[in-house]
Amino acid sequence: MNLVEKIQKHGIAGSFRIVQNVLCTPIRPLFYSLFRLLSIDDKLIIFESQPDFCDNAWALYQYLKETHSYRFVWVVVNPKSYGKSNDTIFISRYGSGLRLKAYWFYSRAKYIIYTHCTLPEFVKHGEQVLVYTSHGCAIKAGKGSGTVGFDFTLSIGKNAILPQSKFLQCDENRVIPIGYPRNDLLLGNKGEGGCNPFATGCNKKVLLWMPTFRKSVQDSLSEQSCDTETGLPLIAMEDDVKELNKFLSENSVEIIVKIHHLQSDKPIFCKTYSNIVFVTDDDLRGRGIQLYEMIGKSDALITDYSSVSFDYLLLDKPIAYILDDMDSYQDDRGFVWDNILDVMPGNHIFDKQQLFDFISEIKNGIDSFAMERAKVKDFIYGSVGDDGSCKRIESYFLK
Repeated sequence: MNLVEKIQKHGIAGSFRIVQNVLCTPIRPLFYSLFRLLSIDDKLIIFESQPDFCDNAWALYQYLKETHSYRFVWVVVNPKSYGKSNDTIFISRYGSGLRLKAYWFYSRAKYIIYTHCTLPEFVKHGEQVLVYTSHGCAIKAGKGSGTVGFDFTLSIGKNAILPQSKFLQCDENRVIPIGYPRNDLLLGNKGEGGCNPFATGCNKKVLLWMPTFRKSVQDSLSEQSCDTETGLPLIAMEDDVKELNKFLSENSVEIIVKIHHLQSDKPIFCKTYSNIVFVTDDDLRGRGIQLYEMIGKSDALITDYSSVSFDYLLLDKPIAYILDDMDSYQDDRGFVWDNILDVMPGNHIFDKQQLFDFISEIKNGIDSFAMERAKVKDFIYGSVGDDGSCKRIESYFLK
């Protein structure tokens, strides 16, 4: 599509932005170079996360706000939705023209802390420090980090350094094993499943199901061989969902399914069941809840190749791993661990009956893998399996 066609398609407002971008593109480098001459503010920190205002970046931000010694900038999609704050400025992730405001702050901030990516054109200068917190301990093989060249990234423990460096294709000495801020949040919000804000009955056992995405909203990230009608492994068809719901109802157990933010939308997510609740990021935002404030309020976890399984080890609660597509996943994307089953201390589920058996165990208070979980937790976390990650991060990075 040429420039004229773009203008015709996008109307007056869109046309203005397109023309502005075209005209400004040649002179952007000049402004970027000038901004790099600005002095760096040692107390200015930029945060970014996807989705906005959450995860490791949000948990660290909340911790640092209590010290009252830093100033903050958050990069978000819609700054106007966050109101005004005395110590925090919200700027747009996207923009037209020169994007002067964004580059003004990026050129002045001493610390840039992010979970996914920052401005793609940004190149640090002087004594700036880029900390890629990541958004989970790597299990799956990487598809390219999609991040700016960071100085450091975080790990949940010494034995997670190598998998993380393999996933990000970076030197091991850039992976710092001091824990994730979001796990401080997790441990501070531990409770029974009946306390979960999305649970419908306080007397039921409540399981949290957190599958990794299969068919993604970003085609380049999709695991095409793993896509199903429901977007879920094992429970592939709507009839399977109905069968699962019937079993849950008969056993007074509830499952909260947290849909991955990269998972493509499925009609099933909008349907209502008596004992299955689908929760999206919009649902969390609507209630003002962070994901890691919700995860700990559950009686057990069902997952697969999601990094949440490592975080959940800190809660010392049962975990089931749905592995019905493990072989195809291995052939398609692969894993960063030599033997992925060694770091999956829980029920390994390959069919629906095994899933139903696990649900029955939780209902009856059976925990068959407590010792195995403890061993894997100690192996992965070592001395940092506590709620002190934010304090360690501040001591290590924020001089």
